[in-house]
Amino acid sequence: MEVKMTSLSAEGPNGSVTVDDDWVTIKRTNIRSKLTHGFDGQKRIPMSSITAVQFKSVGGYGKFMGKLNRSSTSAVGPATGYIQFVLLGSSESKGGLMAAQYDENTVMFNNVGEPEFEKIRDFVEQRIIALRDHGRTTVIQEADVADQILKLSQLRDQGILTEDEFQARKTKLLS
Repeated sequence: MEVKMTSLSAEGPNGSVTVDDDWVTIKRTNIRSKLTHGFDGQKRIPMSSITAVQFKSVGGYGKFMGKLNRSSTSAVGPATGYIQFVLLGSSESKGGLMAAQYDENTVMFNNVGEPEFEKIRDFVEQRIIALRDHGRTTVIQEADVADQILKLSQLRDQGILTEDEFQARKTKLLS
């Protein structure tokens, strides 16, 4: 059975973002990203390391000025929106748009690119919830197995189960 992975991409003036079920990839390949980040290349972030997504929509000024803009990567019209991926143990930029443009986990966008970045935000937030809920299920299952082994040991201690029966059932639970 083949597993289908979801993949979404969006491109902004200072980089692009591609997400799938397991990774967020930020690519910096244009002159604007060279100026703000000083490198060409990509950064891959495991989805399991992302704790939140900060999203700032294009404001009224950006929408007004963006009427001149026809391309998501164009420098015409300001990129006044951004998406920022907050990582486990990191401190996200809190300085608004000016600070965000230099943050390595942030990609800016303009009015043309905003809908695609909204889809990425929604997808990543759904994956965060799914990964968190999967972790809870695993803990509950482990607690259930431990509880069952405790009950089996009590039955053994009461003489209801033999040692061999106890070991056989315990092995089955642990496998």
